Amino acid sequence: MVGPLLGGWLVTYATWHWIFLINIPIGLIGILYAYHIMPDFTAPRRPFDWMGFFLFGLSLVSFSSGLEVFGDRVGPDFLPPVLLISGIALLGLYIRHARRHPSPLIRFSARAPSPWASAGISCPASVRAVYRSSCRSCSRSGSGTPLWWPGP
Repeated sequence: MVGPLLGGWLVTYATWHWIFLINIPIGLIGILYAYHIMPDFTAPRRPFDWMGFFLFGLSLVSFSSGLEVFGDRVGPDFLPPVLLISGIALLGLYIRHARRHPSPLIRFSARAPSPWASAGISCPASVRAVYRSSCRSCSRSGSGTPLWWPGP
């Protein structure tokens, strides 16, 4: 909650350069905190899953390219379905491969997610800031406030 508010305040009352300069002390504090507080987790060495890497990577590229070509209507009409179906098929092959491989690239286990998995939850804050600044005509400092915050 503090990041978007601080960023809006800095851009309103200082220059936009301060948004980048404020990251230096915050980053140093984070590095020191992680060095002293975080436990040392060292995983055992395991061989890299090259086949899984290629299957999963090609499935993502094929599927996202199919969506892109489908949306832009570029190329022949058969291309988007072929790319989408091949992306899904490659993903299926990867899942089959990952269940049989002793150390797959991405594991499919029924364990609880890591607490660090929710680190990407702050992404909607930037989307909210863009929405408030462009669609609702908020000031730069007001765009960092939550949507439920009273404002224009």
